Amino acid sequence: MRKLRSLLKKDSGKLAKKSGITFIIKISGMAAGYLLTLLVTKNGGSEAWGNYALAYAVLQICSTLAQLGVDTASIRFVSQFHSAGDNGKLKDFYLKALSIVLVSSIVISIALYFLSPYIGKHIFDKEYLIRYIQLAALGIVPQTMIDLHAEMFKGLKKPGIFAFFMYVSTYLFACVLVAISVFAMGGSTAIDGWIAMKDTVIGLWIIVLIIIVLWHTKVKLYNHSGIHSLPQKEILRISAPMMITMSIVLIMGWTDTLMLGALMENTDSVGVYNVALKLSTTIGLALMAVNSVSTPRYAEFFGKNEMEKLNTVIRQSTKLVFWLSLPMCLICIVVPGWVLSFFGNDFRAGAISLVLLSIGRFISSACGSVGYILQMTGHEKTIQNIMVFACILNILLNYIFIPRYGINGSAFATMLSTITWNITAVFFIRKKLNLTTVYLPYILNK
Repeated sequence: MRKLRSLLKKDSGKLAKKSGITFIIKISGMAAGYLLTLLVTKNGGSEAWGNYALAYAVLQICSTLAQLGVDTASIRFVSQFHSAGDNGKLKDFYLKALSIVLVSSIVISIALYFLSPYIGKHIFDKEYLIRYIQLAALGIVPQTMIDLHAEMFKGLKKPGIFAFFMYVSTYLFACVLVAISVFAMGGSTAIDGWIAMKDTVIGLWIIVLIIIVLWHTKVKLYNHSGIHSLPQKEILRISAPMMITMSIVLIMGWTDTLMLGALMENTDSVGVYNVALKLSTTIGLALMAVNSVSTPRYAEFFGKNEMEKLNTVIRQSTKLVFWLSLPMCLICIVVPGWVLSFFGNDFRAGAISLVLLSIGRFISSACGSVGYILQMTGHEKTIQNIMVFACILNILLNYIFIPRYGINGSAFATMLSTITWNITAVFFIRKKLNLTTVYLPYILNK
């Protein structure tokens, strides 16, 4: 704690302050997510949450694909145009980005809706999941719009707004709507995964209206004439590698859940595993919070060729992430069964999975923001290739270990693939950019 207080006061005070706000907001989002999990699991059990998790995984993957990488690319362009005070180019980019994402999300939404019978029957071998997948299809358009605007707020260096809409709003509105559904249906026993998914999708449509109004209120681009910045083909050329990378990151995050749903006979184990996965993500809270503040600075300093400042921000960020992530990692590793028992005694079966996932998540945090650093420094294709390899590795390991070891095999596969891509990226950044991202106290970064 003395080390952490000293760190907050000295070399990264401003970064810590801004990241701290995002960190608190992200914790609020996690709390809302756990509340939603408790509402479902305490009444519907692990099977109800497993059904919800599978449908939500499909929604997240499809919405990420619909972004075409434009949401991540927008951080770079919005940051550059806004810092230069060029609102005309900012408006032009916004309208082009919006049109690209809107068209792609509608197409994917329609495709998923009509493919839902095939996916439910032949991929998951669970016909009752069809209606869940249809609900997921209805949530793709609002989810893509929310993500796009949230990333643009990050580019405007408004991490608080970004963090709320990216991490809090979905679960917060879902909790409120589920509570209303419970009251309307006369008791909590009415809760199941389908009701939770339905209320989540309704919440997404409400949130997208709010964030669009907020964007136009804060930025006020309607007062400016759009000045040609980049053609849509150029935006897609730059965003394509980012789309592949971010899609693979998300697919890797949901591969274990989806493959458990496909390879296991029932969804109980999916529910148990997904709760362990959600708990392990708390270790990455600090990394997510710091990324929301640091990512525009990576692009800004690299664009100005201020490599010394870039290196300083990277080292400060990773050090801060390490010390903020360590306490939760220790809790998940030392008392995993106790942590999982809050969701019911059935969830203690995920103790080993939680330990393995926590180790992988912590090593990822200690390696720093390697993905964003490569993307913001013109190495989009490098991180894309690294992630493609890691994704293939993850799928193969899940296919091998799930039939033999169940959820623990899936956790081991996820841990190993996560460590692999992070360490590979660390070595590449060191070799090509001469930057050190990893933080190991008393070893590399005294």
